[in-house]
Amino acid sequence: MRFPKKVVPILLASLLLAGLFALHAQQQTAEMKVDHETGVTAGESVTFTVTLDRAPSVEGTTVSLNASPLQPDPSGASASGGAGPSNPERTVYRFAVRIPVTASTSVWHVTNVSLGIPAAPNKPLKFKDVQFKVRERKDIVLPDSAQIEIGK
Repeated sequence: MRFPKKVVPILLASLLLAGLFALHAQQQTAEMKVDHETGVTAGESVTFTVTLDRAPSVEGTTVSLNASPLQPDPSGASASGGAGPSNPERTVYRFAVRIPVTASTSVWHVTNVSLGIPAAPNKPLKFKDVQFKVRERKDIVLPDSAQIEIGK
């Protein structure tokens, strides 16, 4: 049985797309809650509860996340953290992420959530946008210069 020349590439492309959709459907997702929805002061920690849609079958997994301001911060501030599971079923991960003490007042959001798998690359997880407010600390004093002398 012979197929027209155009049918074979279309059939192969369709099979490839079907495989990609099946792989995408298997991707785990994470739901997050933030304890400090009213905001946090720079230098304090924000506590996240990350709940996975299903437990990983691999022992020793961790969940980590990155957060940063929605608008670029002049100080380049960002934060990250992670932990092992908080429940025996390995679906809930609860941990604190400390916001840099030099962060400016702004709205922050979670930029990345991933599952850490022992001896394997991290697996990115899908998640809904999570935002929280950070208030700048006005009491921070940092030096602007230093004087250097060669030993006497």
